[in-house]
Amino acid sequence: MRSVLIPRQKEKHSDARRLALTAILASVAALLSLSSLSIPFPLLPFLRFDLAEVPDVLSFLLLGPSGGMTVTLIHWMLLNLHSSFDPIIGPTMKFMAVFATMLGLYAGTYLVKAGFSKSRIYASLLLSGTIVRFMIMIPPTFLLYYLISPTKYLPFAVQSLSEFGFHVSGILAAAILVTIITGIYNISHAILTITLVWLIYSAADRMGVINSGVNWLKSRLNG
Repeated sequence: MRSVLIPRQKEKHSDARRLALTAILASVAALLSLSSLSIPFPLLPFLRFDLAEVPDVLSFLLLGPSGGMTVTLIHWMLLNLHSSFDPIIGPTMKFMAVFATMLGLYAGTYLVKAGFSKSRIYASLLLSGTIVRFMIMIPPTFLLYYLISPTKYLPFAVQSLSEFGFHVSGILAAAILVTIITGIYNISHAILTITLVWLIYSAADRMGVINSGVNWLKSRLNG
């Protein structure tokens, strides 16, 4: 009987740790969003490098796809409550970008081979996460600028780009140009987010802060 209870107790403790970590990371993402701790993308100032993505993506490395999606969904709901400019479209585009990054990281785990150094693991995840985010976000970005909300974002985007010497005429040409520039933003944001997450994850793992029950990436790579 005792041998049966011990595994169950360990499982309960593991579930409790996962739940606690999910709540902590979601809270950090919410606090970072509320603090407006972000940097505008110079070419299109309404696009911002948002540090709130870091706890979202970190939750993916620690808790796996389900944990990462849970934290990101909580973050998305809080953004809808907090956002005053565009309470549905803006947070949804952010959610899609983070999801695309996580999907890329998941795909990147298939690139990692036995014996890879930490730097090669990081490079594989960075490459995959960045490419997948860039590719997935192109269609919804174009649809946003050209069909969904052309009067809200496109005029401001065209005006901002004209200050840097980019001049276009016509809605289609403008939407294509702004989509390309937004793609550059997504590449830059993916590199920033994944790099910061990797630095935090590596430091925590090196110091022994991460418990084996909440280290999905290590379990996946060692599996």
